[in-house]
Amino acid sequence: MRVIHTKKKQPNPYFGSLVARLKAHGVEADGEHGYLSILGSFRGDVYDIVHVHFVADSPLDFLDEFTRLAWHRLLGSRIVKTCHNIRPHAARHPRLAFWFERLVNGVADHVIFFTDEQRKEFCAHYRFSPAHWSIIGHP
Repeated sequence: MRVIHTKKKQPNPYFGSLVARLKAHGVEADGEHGYLSILGSFRGDVYDIVHVHFVADSPLDFLDEFTRLAWHRLLGSRIVKTCHNIRPHAARHPRLAFWFERLVNGVADHVIFFTDEQRKEFCAHYRFSPAHWSIIGHP
């Protein structure tokens, strides 16, 4: 199984631990230097899972990220989104961040929550429940 993450550099301090745990389970995880590329897909860089941690909140960054997600989904990749925060706390554009998060979570094949309370708060805030989700405690 091949897993890729959407950002060149992950801002989350737990990201390295996640990549190490995936590799320990035999998953080929493109770690800190992984990058979801459309051009790379023409060279054979196709993934089973695209793991989204944080969604861009600026319009151009979001358009770039969402285009890459949609492309890889067309190639057969599954999108898995981890819900780190219900409301992005560092958003430059909070209203846009709400809609961008809602859109990516809505197209994700699976959403990971850290607690059931977080899942319930997510459903209330975004006014929908993901079709497929799981609860995996924070490391």
